[in-house]
Amino acid sequence: MGQPSLSSRSAGVIKTIALCVLLAGMIALPVVEWARNVWWEAIWPDSLVDVSRILALLGFVLLFVQFVLSSRVRLFEAELGLDRLYTVHRAVGVAALSMLFLHGLLYTVFELALGFISINLNKLLGIIGLVLVIVVAVVALAWRAFRFSYETWKRIHWASYVILPLVFVHSILLGTTVNSSPIVRIYFIVLLALFGLIVVMKLVKIAIVARRSYTVSHVVRENHDITSLYMEGPGVRYAPGQFMIINLDGQGLVFAHPFTISSGPSDPFLRISAKAVGDFTRKLPEVTAGSSVSVDAPYGVFSYTRVPGDSLVFIAGGIGITPFLSQIRHLRSTGDQSKVRLIWGNKTKADICFEDELTAAVNELADFSFVHVLSDDDTWTGERGFVTKEIITKYCDDIEEAEFFVCGPPVMMKIVIPLLRSLGVPRTRIHFERF
Repeated sequence: MGQPSLSSRSAGVIKTIALCVLLAGMIALPVVEWARNVWWEAIWPDSLVDVSRILALLGFVLLFVQFVLSSRVRLFEAELGLDRLYTVHRAVGVAALSMLFLHGLLYTVFELALGFISINLNKLLGIIGLVLVIVVAVVALAWRAFRFSYETWKRIHWASYVILPLVFVHSILLGTTVNSSPIVRIYFIVLLALFGLIVVMKLVKIAIVARRSYTVSHVVRENHDITSLYMEGPGVRYAPGQFMIINLDGQGLVFAHPFTISSGPSDPFLRISAKAVGDFTRKLPEVTAGSSVSVDAPYGVFSYTRVPGDSLVFIAGGIGITPFLSQIRHLRSTGDQSKVRLIWGNKTKADICFEDELTAAVNELADFSFVHVLSDDDTWTGERGFVTKEIITKYCDDIEEAEFFVCGPPVMMKIVIPLLRSLGVPRTRIHFERF
C-alpha cells in the first residue's frame, strides 16, 4: 500500500486545532470589546441589555462562521472532510440560533420591565432576520421529520444568504457596542466584506462547474433499486473513496447532489451508483445516454490511501458499498498487495450487486475476500442477521493491526463503530464519513 505523508493524520489534527484557535479568536475579540464597554454596575433591568448585547455580537460572528463552514473551503475540507465540517456547521448553527433568540427575548423582557414595547424599522430588520434564522434552522435540523424533499430543503436554505446582511444592518443601526467600539465596527464590516467575497466565489465556482460538462455514456440498473451512471468528460484527479457533487442538466433535476464516486481513479470514466431513496435518485433510471452533467469534485477523506499499514477491513451497509467499489478498483489497477477483507450487510439476496467486480478482486488481488451478511432473507445459507462482533472477529484475524473503514446507514454505523471500539480498535484506526 502506498504510504501517506506524515501528514495525512497529522495534518488533519493540525487543521482541526487551527480551526478551533481561529474560531476562539473570532469570538474573543467582540467579547473583550464588550467587556471594556459594559456597565458592570448595571442593575435590573439594565443588566438584561448588557447580556443581550454580548449574545447579539456572538450570534453575528457565529452566523458568519456558518457560511465559511458550508462554503466547501478546500483549505480545511482537504484534511477534515465535508462531513466533519458540516458536523461543526450544525453545532455552530444551533449556537447562533440560541444566542440570537435569547438576545431578542432578553431585550423584549427589558422593555416589558420598563412598561413598553418599541417597534421601528431597525427592530423589524432584526425580527425578520431572527425569524429567517429560526425557519432555516428548523428545516435544516428536522427536514426529514417534515418530509420535505431535498429540493424544498435547498430552496429554504437559500434564504440564509439574506440573513447576515439583515443582521449586519440591524447591528450597525442599533448595536451599542458596534457603535461605541470602532474595533468591533471595523470587525463587523470586514466580516460582511468576507461574506460578500464568499458569495461571489461561490457564484464563480457554480459558473465554472457548469462549464465543465460531462456526458452520460450509459445507464446500468444494477439491481431492483440501484442505478449506475457512467460519465465521460475531462479527467478528474481523485482518491478512491472520495465523492463528487453533480447536477444533471435537462433532466428536471436542477439541484446539485453529492454522490460517492464508485469508479476507480484510473478508469476512463466517472461512475456513480445510487439507491432510489429520494426524489433525485428515483429519477436516475430515467436519465438517458447523452445527458449533460456538471461535476464538482473531489471531496472527502474516506480513502485507504490516507492511512499506513497493509491490512484493511471494509464494512459496508447497503449502498454504503460505493466508496469501497472505488477503492477495490484502485487496489486492482495498482496491483496492491495489501490484505483486504470486505463485510457487506444487506437485507436480501436481491440487494446484492457488483458481484463481477468483487469476484474479479478475489482473482486479481493477492489477499482479498468478502462475505455477505443478510438480515431479512430466510433462504440465505450464508451469514444471517446483522454485522456483529462475532462476524467481525470471524473474518478479520488481525484486528490489532487493521485499518477499519465503515460506511452505511446511520443506524448501522451507530452499532458497528462502538463494536469496533469494544474490540480494542483505537479511534485513529476507525474511519468513516457521514453524508
